[in-house]
This record gives sequence, structure tokens and C-alpha cells, in this order.
Amino acid sequence: MITNYKIEKNKGSEVLHLYYEGFTTEFSSDFFKNSNESFKSLKKQIIDYIKSNKIDFKGTMAKVMIGGALTLTVLLGNNIAVEASNDSSQDITYFIQEGDNLWKIARKYNTSVNDLKASNNLQSDNIYPGEELTIRLPLNTRKYIVQEGDNLWIIAREHNISTDELKTSNNLTSDVIHPGDTLYIYPSSTSTPTSVYQIEYGDSLWTVAKKFNMSVSELKQLNNLTSDAIYVGNSLIVNQINPVEETQNEYIVKSGDSLWSISNKFNISVADLIRVNNLDSDVIYINQRLTINSTVNIESDITLQLRLENGQVINISLEEYVVGVVSSEMYPHFHEEALKAQALAARTYALKAYEEGVILSTTDYHQVYQNEDALRRLWGAKYDEYYSKMEKAVLSTKGEVIKYNGELIDALYFSTSNGKTENPFYIWGGELDYLQSVNSPWDVESTEYLNTKTMSLDEFSKSLGVRSSNVYIEVLSWTSGDRIENIKIDGITFDGNTVKSKLGLRSTDFSINIEGDMVHIEQRGWGHGVGMSQYGAHYMSQEGYTYDQIIKHYYQNVNIEAS
Repeated sequence: MITNYKIEKNKGSEVLHLYYEGFTTEFSSDFFKNSNESFKSLKKQIIDYIKSNKIDFKGTMAKVMIGGALTLTVLLGNNIAVEASNDSSQDITYFIQEGDNLWKIARKYNTSVNDLKASNNLQSDNIYPGEELTIRLPLNTRKYIVQEGDNLWIIAREHNISTDELKTSNNLTSDVIHPGDTLYIYPSSTSTPTSVYQIEYGDSLWTVAKKFNMSVSELKQLNNLTSDAIYVGNSLIVNQINPVEETQNEYIVKSGDSLWSISNKFNISVADLIRVNNLDSDVIYINQRLTINSTVNIESDITLQLRLENGQVINISLEEYVVGVVSSEMYPHFHEEALKAQALAARTYALKAYEEGVILSTTDYHQVYQNEDALRRLWGAKYDEYYSKMEKAVLSTKGEVIKYNGELIDALYFSTSNGKTENPFYIWGGELDYLQSVNSPWDVESTEYLNTKTMSLDEFSKSLGVRSSNVYIEVLSWTSGDRIENIKIDGITFDGNTVKSKLGLRSTDFSINIEGDMVHIEQRGWGHGVGMSQYGAHYMSQEGYTYDQIIKHYYQNVNIEAS
């Protein structure tokens, strides 16, 4: 049985690699002893497979792979590509899975429920796991198996369609695809009409792309741009779109829509869409009517001032900035709910700075920020996948901020706790009602939870200004977050923060062990410990907590509101 295929180009010619399952090496040895009829049968099987799967193959040679090893080569003849492309059959057989319904299947194959019912003589919408359905695809539909190194842009370019068409026809809500995935390539519609946009003050590629329902990579490709630099007064070619009227209060769901794409289109959050329409989940249906809450006020046009490392001050849109912060402050493998929580914290922090007239830095003095070029260098081939994930987390919470008694909070956060968060009194001397010490047991799972720093006794003594012999250490008091408040070293009393700073430690929860002329310092947690633990948020998400539950755990008695 053929389970998968791959097309490779060799010296300008295509070679089809077919992967078999249940066709053992021992069986193939017997196969070779048989007459030419066996080869004819195999050749017919391969040709039928090419036709039935609409494989866009123009070569004459197929290689049969069994257990990952080449077993035999089959010459198919020069007319195979013509035969495959001229086959007018567009029917495929689908085996119904647990949880399927006609709407899901119709959406997956870009057809309608009525067409499915007509093709299968169904009198009702009832279907059952294990049953077969005949699915009639549009004429000239091709099936493509995602290969290692593929991305949507490469596949779209190869088949002369846009990435948006590819995503819509396969109901993809992100740019993430994996080797072995099946994509259906439908006949391309007419190309998207374009118009010219003149760059205005405060614009960036990101804001222009979002305004015209494009990705940054599509915008750069359309304009042959090699960097993200654009200048006021210059022109860009963009997709021509009909802007949505601000007074529109109803939207009819179309094929390929998701709550995320609709929320982005109307500048509201997914949470607001779900709340206003009393939805039980994020599943929506074609032709479903959704109420668009026009009273939600999202300040999507806020422009922040950002000081780069070279001292230059630039203007940047709020949401673009938040994407860059979330991408820099959290790892791309973190759970989506944790990324959403980080987006709220970063947006709240930025807006509070904006209201206070602060020019933000790109370092951890404020929040770490990297632009798309830096992230592309950091992530390499994974850039499209990772950036899409970060962008989705930010835009799905667009405009949402954290408030206490109607005011923006100091949305502080850090990497990893020691099992508890800290009260800011022990760090900066002040207290805030919404920043109290809370348990965070999830952090013990973090790779950053435990760390040991080793240094010479001489270095230790010089850093603290104590003797290097007969050093006596005694912890005098602890904070509410189980960190060292005061410690006596060689008769001198230090607060935990001073020792942390002088010795370059990760945390104020530490224990010091002197062995001979070496000092070993075990540290638990990483960061100041106040507010939200990033690793704690990640592991909370893995246990099923949502971003709003995470926020309300680490920040007490707060509300999530529109900015």
C-alpha cells in the first residue's frame, strides 16, 4: 500500500519516490522472481495512484521505497503526465472520523454541505464514523504533499496562486504546515486587484500590511523590497480591498473565516466576539450571523516612541511593538495562552509608559523588543511559523489591557519563580494591592528553576568586601516570597538584593556553600519575582488555564478591559 510520495528533481527531470507500507523486503524478493506481469501490475498501480491523487508529476521514472530503502525503479513511459492531467475524474473517497460532521468535511475540501449530500444521496445531516463519503472536488484540483523545507509561500509560488488562496482553500488559520500534510491546490481565481498606497507618518510595513489584509512578506514581495525600511511620501503597491464600514454591526461568516481573522478585520478581540455572540467555543459556521460590537473602542492607532540601541528614536504602532516584545520576552514554543497573557502584560506596560510620556528602550530596562529583521536572523527557517504564532496571540487580544480600579496597572513580569512570587516591598520598598505574593508551583518544571553558580572564594570575598578565610554565613530574615531579606556574611549584614547584584545571581532565593577555596551558590528562580512568572504562565496553560485566568492569578483583583 502506498502511504506517501515525494517528487525530486534530478538533472532537470522529475523522479517520483513512492513509500510503501506492508510490502516487506522478503515479499519483494519473491516479487522479483515472478514474471513481467508483476511489474506490469505494479506499474498500473503507480499510474492509478498518480491519477487518483491528481499528482502534478511530469517525469517518467518512479522509485519504490520500502522501509526507507530503495527497492526497485519503474519506468512509467512518456505519456504518464498527459494521462494524469487529462483525467477528468475529480472524486475522492473520504472515511468519516470520530467528531466529523458534514460542515467540517465540506469546509476541509472547499465544497458545500448541499453538494456533499447530493453526491452521496444523503437525506439528512447524520453521518457515522467508518462510513465512506464521495467528495467531488472542483475540476483540475491537485493534491500536494508538504515536503521538508516547504512553506506556504514556496508552495503558492510554485503553483502560481497566492498564499491567501492557498490558506483559504485549505481552511488554514495560520502559516504553519508540516511535512506529510496534504494540501489541495484549486484552480486559481483571478489575481487580487491592486492599488497604490502613499506612505504616511507613523507607517511601517507591518501597519500597512494589516491595513490591506496582507502579510509583511507578501507586501515586500509585491514591491521587490529587500528590507523593512520605508519612507514618508513613497508609494507601495497593495491589495485593493473594500474597507468595512465602521457602523456595520453584523457579519456573515464565509468559507475560510475564523474568529481570529474576523476579530482582526473589525479591530475587536476574540473574547469580545465570543461574549457578544454568546458562543460556547471558537467554532463558527459558514453563513452564521455574528454581531459585531461597534461600541468596543480599540486604540489601534496609538504610536509609541522607541529609543533604539544606537540612540535613534523611532515611532512604532502599539500592536507592532507588542508583537516584537512578546517575540523577545517569551520562547516560541510557549503555549498560546501564555503568549496571550504576555501580550496583555506588555501592552498594559507600554500604554502606561505612553500615558506618562516615557520613551521606551529596547532592553530589559523597560521591555526587550526586537524587530522583524532581528527575529528573522534569530529564528532562521522557523521565522514564518514562529512569527505567525506570536502575531496571532497579540492580535487575538488586540486592545485588551489590565486595570485595577479603572487604572492601568504596573504589569511587571519575570522569568521563573522559586515557587512563589514576591511582594514589591522587598524589591523597591513600595506596595501595590494587585501585586501580592502568590503561590506559583508550576515553576519547578522550568529549566531555569534551579541554577548553581561557582566562583573562587577570593572572587566571592572581593565582590562583597569580606574576608576570604573563616567566612561565617547566617540568614537573618526571609521575605513573604520565601527569598532572603537579610543575610549576615562575615559579620556584615546585607539585604538579599545587594548580594544578588554584587555576585551576579539570578534570584534572591539562594544558598551559599563554601568548599575549600571554592564557593557554590545554588539559586532558585530567575528574576525579581514580582508579578507574572513567564514559565509559570506557560505551565499553567498546559494544565488548561486560559490567559485571563493566568492574569488574574498573578495580578490580584484586576479586570481585563478594552484600552
